[in-house]
Amino acid sequence: GRQRHVEALAEHDEVLANLRAEADQAQQATDTFQARVATDGLDGLDIAEVAEVLHLLGTPVPRAVLVAQEICGAVLAGLTEADMQSVLAIETLGARRRCASA
Repeated sequence: GRQRHVEALAEHDEVLANLRAEADQAQQATDTFQARVATDGLDGLDIAEVAEVLHLLGTPVPRAVLVAQEICGAVLAGLTEADMQSVLAIETLGARRRCASA
């Protein structure tokens, strides 16, 4: 009874601690990535990193589209809003403006 309850709580605490540690690591990785993009710009990003930037901007584009269109950071930096709409299917003006200002 009581011993099992104590053990269950201890397991729960351990799981929570592990999840917090993983969340902290993920946040640190995101912060590092955002700082790199802020410092170096988009030019050095590969397709996977472009997908991450678009996701962070709230405008996820399927990676398959980015691969098919060969959209690396240097290409993304040169896209017009019309390109974003026609090639990447980013439909809303707000989403295209967020990408254009990245």
